[in-house]
Amino acid sequence: MSTEYSSKAIILSKGRALILRRSKDRKWHYPGGHLNNGEKYIAGLAREIREELSQTILKSPRHLFDVDNTRVYQAKLAGKRVRLSHEHIDAQWIPIRDIHKLDLTKEAKKITQQLQRMRI
Repeated sequence: MSTEYSSKAIILSKGRALILRRSKDRKWHYPGGHLNNGEKYIAGLAREIREELSQTILKSPRHLFDVDNTRVYQAKLAGKRVRLSHEHIDAQWIPIRDIHKLDLTKEAKKITQQLQRMRI
């Protein structure tokens, strides 16, 4: 069994982070996802943002930290509007201090804890 790697984006606007609600289990997570075999982290992040949000990220997302096999970046969207894929049922802009109140995936809980420690 091979190890899976992921890239996630922390997308901020006016002190709030964009968080998505998955269709399959209704849990909340940050935009991004698994890398394809041989895919680089930023390329995978850009692909996931296109797939999930019908958006592009501006060049040079900033690497914040790693959680397990997930690389977390601070990224900016090229546009203001997002269009969700079939994988998601909702998107919200939530203050980072309040994200822990949502029904998060295990990975999103770890990312949120790290963000709160960093005081982003």
